[in-house]
Amino acid sequence: MKIYDSFGPNPRALRMFLLEKGVEAPKVDVDLLGMENRRPPYTDRNPGGQLPALELDDGRVIGETVAIFEYLEERFPTPPLVGSTAEERAEARSWQRRVELRITEHLYNGFRFAEGLELFRPRLRVLPEAADGLKATVQDNLAWLDPLLAGKQWIVGPRFTMADIILYAALDFGRGVGQSVAGQLANVSAWAHGRARPGACTRCPRRSGRRGDLGGSLGLPGLGGAVLLELAVERLARDAQGVRGQRLVAADRLQDPEHVAPLDLGQRHQL
Repeated sequence: MKIYDSFGPNPRALRMFLLEKGVEAPKVDVDLLGMENRRPPYTDRNPGGQLPALELDDGRVIGETVAIFEYLEERFPTPPLVGSTAEERAEARSWQRRVELRITEHLYNGFRFAEGLELFRPRLRVLPEAADGLKATVQDNLAWLDPLLAGKQWIVGPRFTMADIILYAALDFGRGVGQSVAGQLANVSAWAHGRARPGACTRCPRRSGRRGDLGGSLGLPGLGGAVLLELAVERLARDAQGVRGQRLVAADRLQDPEHVAPLDLGQRHQL
């Protein structure tokens, strides 16, 4: 099997998931800025055009991030990131849906319809008039989540799951595009920013965002918009601040994906 990869929070979430599983797979880089994912031959494999995608040994392609997670969970059940029992899996899936429907989709569309408007205008229908409301909805639902995290290590209590990976990738992306977690949300902030981090660093590849020419190449009107989008893409281009064994990784220190040291599961730390 192989991964169709790029920068962005969803490809990054898959890299985190793979690191957690200790699974390595070859990666094919897809030029997202060049819209390679929106035309053949990529859309022949994945008609939705989104990233990441997983190509199986028999040539079939899975094109939805959570569906990829579920497939990998069945193929590589240890450590469990969805669940080991029917009850655990149902609980993790419930929280995954809550996180996506209440928070992450609004966060991404808030960016697409504002700072990322000129990047996404040729790719999908954009609604710039909705951007402020979407961003406010993210904060409303983070406020809903905050008391529910009180006293918890992870979103699903003591178990680290795909819900943590999905939300972490989204919130860290949001931090880079002006959608930070409100300071008064103490539980979400503690979960997202970390109470303890080890000095050792898991290694995986860093992306680069071709700084300097993004404003011109995307035709953004005016320096302000160009700078905002450049910062957003540069943030996206930082690689998989991988969570492996619940360890956050500083992306600007990441290097070789082929030499991932085995994880001592006794060294788990809170996000």
